[in-house]
Parts: sequence; C-alpha cells; structure tokens
Amino acid sequence: MADKQTTESPWDAPIIIGQQRNATLFGFDQGKTREPTLIIGPARMGMSYLMRMNDAKTDDGYE
Repeated sequence: MADKQTTESPWDAPIIIGQQRNATLFGFDQGKTREPTLIIGPARMGMSYLMRMNDAKTDDGYE
C-alpha cells in the first residue's frame, strides 16, 4: 500500500503484532484460561513495529 492509502484507512489490512495469555479487554487475569489472545495492529504501524521488535531481539543477544 502507498503511504497515502495507509493513512486514509490504516485498518484495511491489519496484522498480528503479538500475543498474550490470559488477556482480557480490561487487562485482568481470567483465572486458569490458557487461550492465547492475538494483538492486532493497523498495517500502517506494522512493518516499523516488526523491525523494532526484531532489532530489540538481536540487541538482547549481544549483552
């Protein structure tokens, strides 16, 4: 997508940017529920977010 298109409608192609266990909309623990919750973000932030995550993972390995 071009930059203008992602600015106009950033949720047209959402991506999964992470997952969390025992997550709720309110941020509290649901007890023993073990279903993973996918965290979805707009495609506009997708690639830069994934690159930052990848950079953080490689930086951790060198400390």
